[in-house]
Amino acid sequence: MIEFLYLKTFVQVLKSGSYSRAAIDLDYAQSSVTNHIQKLEELYGGVRLFERKGKQMKATSSGELLYDYAVKILSLYQDSHSAIGAD
Repeated sequence: MIEFLYLKTFVQVLKSGSYSRAAIDLDYAQSSVTNHIQKLEELYGGVRLFERKGKQMKATSSGELLYDYAVKILSLYQDSHSAIGAD
């Protein structure tokens, strides 16, 4: 279940372009964002999900692939809550 939190953090880092901005947007400590990304990379076999391009964090090819899945997973999770809560 905690992987949802990691995926949410991952998506926000890509949207905001940096760990520090994602931390602000999510109201997390920057160290928490770093930890979430490290844990997610471990869960996927140690693959790097980001690379630094100047001051911006950009997805690696693995990160780009995971992004598509992460958005779908998080969307389905939200949809399930909406559907069940609608009863």
